[in-house]
Amino acid sequence: MAEALGEAVLTLRTDDRQFDADLTRNRGRAEQLGSTLDQTSGSSSRLATEMVKTGRSADQMGAAMERSRMRGRENVKSLGAQRAGMQQLSFQIGDVS
Repeated sequence: MAEALGEAVLTLRTDDRQFDADLTRNRGRAEQLGSTLDQTSGSSSRLATEMVKTGRSADQMGAAMERSRMRGRENVKSLGAQRAGMQQLSFQIGDVS
């Protein structure tokens, strides 16, 4: 047999002050992270630009080295021709004497 003894009222209260404080603190940290990421992005962009410049510089240096190598070959050919001419001249001088 069931009897009614009375009524009970339950009141729940929450204290969300700590939640709000944590939310504010975390928002500030997220903004700091965003700022840091922006700085990192700028740094990586500058690094990419410098790497492109370095690549161009290396290409230019390679081209200059190739031109220098070609001039060296031309000089060797020229020196060979000069040597042959001097040898021919010495033979002619020897024939005259």
